[in-house]
Amino acid sequence: MLQQTIGLIVLLICYVCFAVIVFSPTIYVAWLYVASRRTPSEAPVRPRILVSTLVVNAILGYLLAYLAYDYFVITQVAEQDATAVAAVREAIESERRYFAAQGRYYEVGPVRGPYENEHGLKVSANVILEVVSGWDAQEEKETFQAYAAHVRGRKAVQGGPDGNVEQIGPSSTRAFSIRSKLMNSVK
Repeated sequence: MLQQTIGLIVLLICYVCFAVIVFSPTIYVAWLYVASRRTPSEAPVRPRILVSTLVVNAILGYLLAYLAYDYFVITQVAEQDATAVAAVREAIESERRYFAAQGRYYEVGPVRGPYENEHGLKVSANVILEVVSGWDAQEEKETFQAYAAHVRGRKAVQGGPDGNVEQIGPSSTRAFSIRSKLMNSVK
């Protein structure tokens, strides 16, 4: 909780600095407008100049924020979610190898990467992985479920012995419960 609050404060400070840089021409023209109204001058700054500068800066700020969000933030979050998918795939392969050699599955974690075990499982940095073994009553055989989430990612990832890896969207309650369980387990 404290880490998220500090991260939010740092992000807010960055956005304020970004706004000051982008809107600095508008701030300068507003200062000239106020100064020209308070002191007698031959050529006072007109409100039309102030408004047009504000509109141009607002359009430029919107375009820069749109580009930064779409091309940097979204791609970085997608890369982080992809590392969680890779961790689940790695866990599935490790479980299959272990099952072929030992005849059972083994449980892992929850662990936060970087992590490596003696069975060949490697978890990347800031990925939280948990493998839970269990019994499938319908098919009457041993099974497992692997869950992963990246600390700064958005999606939760789930996989089983069939090899299917499912990314669960951040808006579902299942993803929220998986992510919160993983995050709270490795503080």
